[in-house]
Amino acid sequence: MNLTFVDFWNGATSKPFQVMKTPEEYAELALVTFQHIQQKYGWTPDALELALEPENQKYNGTDLGRAVVATVNRLSAAGFHPQIIAPSTASMANAATFYDAMMAVPGVPGLVDEISYHRYNQVSSGALQAIVSRAKR
Repeated sequence: MNLTFVDFWNGATSKPFQVMKTPEEYAELALVTFQHIQQKYGWTPDALELALEPENQKYNGTDLGRAVVATVNRLSAAGFHPQIIAPSTASMANAATFYDAMMAVPGVPGLVDEISYHRYNQVSSGALQAIVSRAKR
């Protein structure tokens, strides 16, 4: 079971929440969500997908990377060890760029278990090869 954070506020008329811009707040949200699911339903997610289509939320790879570190630390301290899925970009071509920015954040390498992306736009063999090369690393 995969828990996915969806926060589409791109173009919102009111002030957006932007929780991932503050990594410790995102980590706290993830923790209380895991705890709620465990307490109410008796199970926890196997994986956490950091953000569905981060471009639609105006998040970038650095935001994702900082959230990965804070969230893995917070969840691990509470005994939760989900797989981490990211960057889950809407654009296939953006996946490698987001991934590279995530990996540049200290502490991120080794924490992302699965590279994810969508094929809604900018689909190409070049974009696929860029993703494959990062997955091999």
